[in-house]
Amino acid sequence: MGRKIVVAMINITVGLFTAYMFIVSDRETKISTTQSNIACEIINLDLRSGSRHHPSADIIYQGKKYDTVINKRDSLQLGFNNTTF
Repeated sequence: MGRKIVVAMINITVGLFTAYMFIVSDRETKISTTQSNIACEIINLDLRSGSRHHPSADIIYQGKKYDTVINKRDSLQLGFNNTTF
């Protein structure tokens, strides 16, 4: 009886996690298809990556400095960019 409860809890947890990931993926897909790219200036580009460090960039957008994580590093360069990252 206890084993069935544990298996049921694991299945519920996996099901909820799958539903959450689907909702997040659907939301990001909707945002990327309905919104245009943001034009920004990259002032520092750090392409090192590892288990604890992901590629990142310091950008200036509307006069403010932001630090962001990069997903597609080969399409970026220092200076003005109008691409997805």
